[in-house]
Amino acid sequence: MTTDQEPKISDLSIKENYKQLIYGLPLIQWVTGLTCFIFTGLMYFWFESDRLSDTASFWFLTIPRFLIPPIGLISFAIGIIVLMGKNSPFEAYRSSALFLLELTAIFYFFIYSGIDHFLFESPPGEWFTRLTSEIEYRILQLLNYDVSYTWTTNIEPRGRFDLGSDSQLRIIFINGACSGIHSLSIFAAILSLMLFHDRKQINNKRLPIVLLVGLIGTYALNIIRVLGIIILAYYRGWGVAEPIHDYLGFTILIIWVPIFWYFASEWLYLKKEDDN
Repeated sequence: MTTDQEPKISDLSIKENYKQLIYGLPLIQWVTGLTCFIFTGLMYFWFESDRLSDTASFWFLTIPRFLIPPIGLISFAIGIIVLMGKNSPFEAYRSSALFLLELTAIFYFFIYSGIDHFLFESPPGEWFTRLTSEIEYRILQLLNYDVSYTWTTNIEPRGRFDLGSDSQLRIIFINGACSGIHSLSIFAAILSLMLFHDRKQINNKRLPIVLLVGLIGTYALNIIRVLGIIILAYYRGWGVAEPIHDYLGFTILIIWVPIFWYFASEWLYLKKEDDN
């Protein structure tokens, strides 16, 4: 028996699925959408190359640094519209991409509004800074690294790590920016937007578990990130560790949140059998 009905993507073989995704959109949409996404990535690296500077320069172009995030966000939004519009093979991913866009906007809003500094200097920020420092020290001890730790409030609340004589870096600090409170606050903000957007479709009984897992996962990833930076600095020095320190935090966040929400939403959203 034959039929003229176009097969669903889920019914296709891997090879046919691949062709369906490649040829499912006109070439102009592929070129435009991918160009927007690549341009957004370049804007991110351009901004983070020297975040403390007021201006950003590339060849003959110099612009105020605060303009880079909105330019990148607009480019990303155009890419979403072009590649994930109605009847696109990627339409199902549009909501996740929009949440990622909102996450990035919140991230830079925190930076330029001063919210991040308020968080770092607040009592919860100091508590998280000390907790993170203590955890990192215990882990380094378990891994048999030659390191000593002291808590200091001379300049700002931070943990001081004196590394051993075989280390390429003698002293490294953990302050509020590395405490995890920034990532937790951004995660809570974007998750609140997600939950508000889909509030009528959510199983409220499962919501506390999802929130707990999400917050613990976000904090655990920050612990791993900071630990990796300390170990890298130990063996290779700050010159190698600094770029990783500058880029890794946001990169982990934009990877973690969509993955978490993809799996959490499968369990959190109401199904027909849950309506009762």
